[in-house]
Amino acid sequence: MISISIVPIALILAGHKPFASACGFLLGILLAYFASGLLFMYGLDALLERIEPSLMRWWENPSAAQLLAQFILGIVMLGLARKIASSEGKPKTNEIQPSLSPSAWFSFGLALTLGGMPGAIPYLGAVDQIIRAQISTGAGIAALAYYNLVFIVPLVLIFVVPRLFPKQSAAFFAKLSAFFETYGSAAIAIVLALLGLVFTIDAVSFYFGYPLLPVGDPGALP
Repeated sequence: MISISIVPIALILAGHKPFASACGFLLGILLAYFASGLLFMYGLDALLERIEPSLMRWWENPSAAQLLAQFILGIVMLGLARKIASSEGKPKTNEIQPSLSPSAWFSFGLALTLGGMPGAIPYLGAVDQIIRAQISTGAGIAALAYYNLVFIVPLVLIFVVPRLFPKQSAAFFAKLSAFFETYGSAAIAIVLALLGLVFTIDAVSFYFGYPLLPVGDPGALP
């Protein structure tokens, strides 16, 4: 999560109202982590047990409609990749682009964290340890809140250090911003193109019985 957050952090530090935007961004991350932790601790396990069979059926034997939706999503990704790549060579204007508001950064931090939650293995492992401890509800919530604060400390430091040492950190963030300005669009276009290719090829090949990943029975479309 920390590595993914470097890009928005660089944008926040270079934009207007960096302190308020940083607070909104960090609050969104913290709220998403805390709410997800509570769901895992109190009730999400039972929900997962109920929907797991349906998820497994969807994963192993998707319907034709699901494959079509995947194919369309892949085409959209390829279109976005082409649009980003084609705009890369166009001259950039010197107009100042409006920056996001603190509330928008809050929403972005919330969405970014929730979207990456399935890959937050260390955090989910810590929540699992709290569950295994079999402590009271109040103690469990307190432990979760404490771990969330500790977990977000590295991100807080990234915002605090430039304010404490502006001269020393200015050169680093200038290089970081220049790197993303030079290679950021190309990297996003490549990732979108690769994902789009995987989605479209997998949808078509699965429909004809040859999925990219050999799961389930591709010949048994409902």
